[in-house]
Amino acid sequence: MNKKKIFFACTALAITLITTLVAFSACATVNRSALREAIERDVDENSYTTASFEAYQVALQAARTVYQDPGTTRTNVREATLALNRAFNSLIPRADFSRLRELLALEFDFALYSTNSANALISARQTATNIYNNTAARQSQIDAAVQTLETAISRLQPIGGSDRVQLGALIHEHENRGSGNYTTRSFGAFTETLAIVRVIYDDNNSSPQLLSMALNDLRHSIQALEVRGNLNPLSEAKARVKEQATPPDGSRAADFFTQASLAVFEAAMQDAVAMANANDSTQHEISAMILRLEAAADWLVVWDNRAELEDAIALFGQYQGNEAMYTSASFARLRQAVVVAEILLEATPNGAQMAAARQQILDAIENLELIIVQEPESSDEHQENRSLWQRIFRIR
Repeated sequence: MNKKKIFFACTALAITLITTLVAFSACATVNRSALREAIERDVDENSYTTASFEAYQVALQAARTVYQDPGTTRTNVREATLALNRAFNSLIPRADFSRLRELLALEFDFALYSTNSANALISARQTATNIYNNTAARQSQIDAAVQTLETAISRLQPIGGSDRVQLGALIHEHENRGSGNYTTRSFGAFTETLAIVRVIYDDNNSSPQLLSMALNDLRHSIQALEVRGNLNPLSEAKARVKEQATPPDGSRAADFFTQASLAVFEAAMQDAVAMANANDSTQHEISAMILRLEAAADWLVVWDNRAELEDAIALFGQYQGNEAMYTSASFARLRQAVVVAEILLEATPNGAQMAAARQQILDAIENLELIIVQEPESSDEHQENRSLWQRIFRIR
């Protein structure tokens, strides 16, 4: 009786030791490289809004805890890496106040303008000042304030002036306006309009109706001027999505993602690069391009050949019962290819790895070497073997 107790006690102890060793081995082989790279990523706090950066800090601290835990699992590492990357991709760049700052710095003698036009500008300046002082203001709010200010400035009306006087004042105010801060298309339209209305203004025989039309056209072209947007958010977005489109296992993107989804992403990236090189887009267009880039990156589809690899492994079953028909070396190569594929499926392979494993199995099947039997076979055996070969080749 005591011997049985000792036997069971020893068996339980052995199982406990084996379980502990297996668990320790699993922890020791956990790959933390992707998590380490995500943790060591250089992120400038001053480039992002406070709320989004604080959320990133929470994810970063959680990732560090998982990374430093000697008993962490592969699942924990993968989830921490994904969470940290999501937090990084959710960082919101700080808005660009440069153009708004320039407009607020302009000085006006409101006594020279009509009460209505002066009050409209004063109100626009007050609203713009409130937005400028709000560090959490969105880029759309800033762009709207800039547009309102520019409109109010263009509509300032000198006191007691006729259309000719107002047109002359407007020409004088904007004739030296530089093109550096505006898109090429909008500034081209403005300069063309300015040249035409100048001819009308210089002609003393221009009718009041023509002068009124010229004044309205010039005001419209001034209002239609498009400020060039800040490209820094686009540069940051390109870096983010480029990292998102980089396979974590170091393989080529073409081997990791489906061709269709990768083509959409690469087209968006090419257009983003062209926009950055041209530096001739509005903030709205830049924001739209960022959304397109992020959507293309989110829609990248991982190429998964798991089903095809499993089908190739299943083919091996068609040959197992006929092992004696092939040389031991050629059949051993097939068996080894299948074992390697089965081990690969237990891990987290990418599309390229699964495609390579599948091809190894198919090549091994293709190179199976028949054992040549010298003894003559009976007609029944010949017919049976003929049927067998027909089934095998039909399977392949």
